[in-house]
Amino acid sequence: MGTRVALSRVALSRFALSRVALSRVVLSRVALSRVVLSRVALSRVALSRVALSCFALSRVALSRVALSRVALSRFALSRVALSRVVLSRVPFSRVALSRDVLSRVPFGRVALSRVALSRVAFSHVAISRVALST
Repeated sequence: MGTRVALSRVALSRFALSRVALSRVVLSRVALSRVVLSRVALSRVALSRVALSCFALSRVALSRVALSRVALSRFALSRVALSRVVLSRVPFSRVALSRDVLSRVPFGRVALSRVALSRVAFSHVAISRVALST
């Protein structure tokens, strides 16, 4: 009877040891799953960082596009300003040339050339209206 009790105690201790071993296996699996979950979490963090950096890069690209549009609009405005300067200089040179021509014309044609000068002045008004509309 004593040997049976001793054998049953050995069997119980082996069973307890196998339970401990199983619990260690379960704990190691839990630890492994935690490692896997932390790796998944880290990969998600890495992916979110990549997404944020892509988003930041797209914002930088959009701001560069916006800056290039501003530069183009400034360039267009400078072209408009230059065309206004050119248009404002053209009529004065025509008036100056017509005055030089008028000084050489006989007096009978002075009245007709004054009409021509008034037409030049009206065309200057039309050119300035075109410049203002652009």
